[in-house]
Amino acid sequence: MILPTRRHSDRVFSAGLEGSPFPGSLITNSWKRCLDQYRLDPDKSEPARVLSNCELRDARGPSERLVKIAESELDILHKLVVSSGYVVMLTDASGVAVASRSLRHLENEFRKWGLWAGAVWSEECEGTNGVGTCLAEQRPVTVHRDEHFRSRYIGLTCTVAPIFDPYGRIAGGLDISACRDDIDSRIIAFAEAATNAAARRIEEACFKEAFPRCWIVSPGDFAEGKALLAFDSDGRIAGANRSARSMFGISDGSLESGVEIVETDIDTVSSMGVSRFFQDGSRHFFAISREDTYVSPPVFKPKQPARRGSRLDLDVFAGEDPDLRRSLPRVKAAFAMDMPVIIFGETGTGKSTLARVIANDGGNIGPFVTLECAAISEASADAQLFGCVSDKWRESSVGRIVQADGGTLFLDEIGDMPLNLQSRLLHVIEKREVQAIGSDKVHQVAIRIIAATSRDLKEMVETGLFRADLYYRLSGATITLPAMRHRADKASIVKNALRSVAPAVALSESALDALMAFHWPGNFRQLEQILRLASATCVGNRITPDDLSLPVDEVLTDIPISEGMAAIEMAERAVLAQHLTENHFDVATTATKLGMSRATLYRKIKRFGL
Repeated sequence: MILPTRRHSDRVFSAGLEGSPFPGSLITNSWKRCLDQYRLDPDKSEPARVLSNCELRDARGPSERLVKIAESELDILHKLVVSSGYVVMLTDASGVAVASRSLRHLENEFRKWGLWAGAVWSEECEGTNGVGTCLAEQRPVTVHRDEHFRSRYIGLTCTVAPIFDPYGRIAGGLDISACRDDIDSRIIAFAEAATNAAARRIEEACFKEAFPRCWIVSPGDFAEGKALLAFDSDGRIAGANRSARSMFGISDGSLESGVEIVETDIDTVSSMGVSRFFQDGSRHFFAISREDTYVSPPVFKPKQPARRGSRLDLDVFAGEDPDLRRSLPRVKAAFAMDMPVIIFGETGTGKSTLARVIANDGGNIGPFVTLECAAISEASADAQLFGCVSDKWRESSVGRIVQADGGTLFLDEIGDMPLNLQSRLLHVIEKREVQAIGSDKVHQVAIRIIAATSRDLKEMVETGLFRADLYYRLSGATITLPAMRHRADKASIVKNALRSVAPAVALSESALDALMAFHWPGNFRQLEQILRLASATCVGNRITPDDLSLPVDEVLTDIPISEGMAAIEMAERAVLAQHLTENHFDVATTATKLGMSRATLYRKIKRFGL
């Protein structure tokens, strides 16, 4: 029940006094600011101030890039929370709503509350509220109903996460607000998780855009969010976000004087009096000002974008899968000897990721250039691959092959390359020379080639859809990536993927069972999408089967049934599939209801391809 206006204002005026409703809390501190600093009246009845269209255009000017970067996240967040009656707003650092998302039939209702682009929600104007208090405190805030300063807003629940710019300064807030009286702690927990995750992704996108020519390193996730460092070509830190600044003690002044990440052995850290360090694979680094005195070990300089963040090598990629651990060293050796490599595998099995790993571990420190063979048209294919010189019909361009000179050319989905282009590619591989369209000059290139495909090239050769000579020239070494459903280390893959997507989120045993039982037609790409959505919508940072959006119809229709399967076995498979579907692939619950052990059920799931 909403408190009467007079009673609410009495509670506000008691802030800081004995018997205050929220003693020592963020809300009480905000109420005191509103009374003592801003001299606001909790009983003021006027609606929130809304800027005119002209004023809003001026206000959006400094936040234009933020609005553009955040657009997709606003759409995603709105889809997540719309069923709970929320409107989504993006504000600038002064509390002005510069963008919003809501259902059309609710627009008038939200406008009445001032939940619309152009509304001014600073604490100085509207008292304690989600946006204003979040910006004042510079931390995530939920202001629920009668926690608002003004009596007018005690029907609202507002959850807001701050957004910091690439330099650690407050840039705005991401707000979701609702005017429902049935919002409970469970809904609020979901709202906080979804809003905080979206705000962090916006920050990361802003940081990457601010340093387009730098390598981005993330030492890990911390209380303030993911730490991000930007390195220039000399290995010096060009930028650091709020979390990284806090972790390493980096300031604007230290960046101007020069800060670099220096590689050292972990045992030497304490002797050098340095405590701020992070680990990248088997190597250790610590932050140090260039003006400091220290025994100088070699400086770590990233050589190519593929080494961003925690380094992924062949051992890490292979995981605990015995087939991959046997085959990957052979592929690495072949690539190091300048032999082409073909990676086979279903969509989403990580072919492009493995290509970069092979290039890194194979000693190639040059550029890594990708040609998406499935995305090029026959009309533009020659120009994209070989380049062209300008004439009255076209502008000059440098082809992918020349761009890859001194490095690796990755031909993604080589099976979709037009036939007329295959003969010219064969010539490049054999002669290591390329001639641009319209040019009489031949350019010598030193490139290594990795190709990938989800198609059966041998079958395409037999049917005349792929040149046999090109196939055998590319097949210096081949490797087939197993589908996720066939990986021996599937449980480890799921857990590692969750740590990558949301390190602070845990996975319940029953949720892991559901993921283990799933067929994964989209492989690792599908796994990441499902985990990302589940981590944004779960309650209490713990994913349960109910949080998993597993497309059950896809599982039951995508798996072929063996022609030799007996009718009774087909019936048993259908019963198991039905029970697993009804129980959201909770193996433990399904096994109990069927009166069998989990081990037996797992064997049947594997046997029937469920």
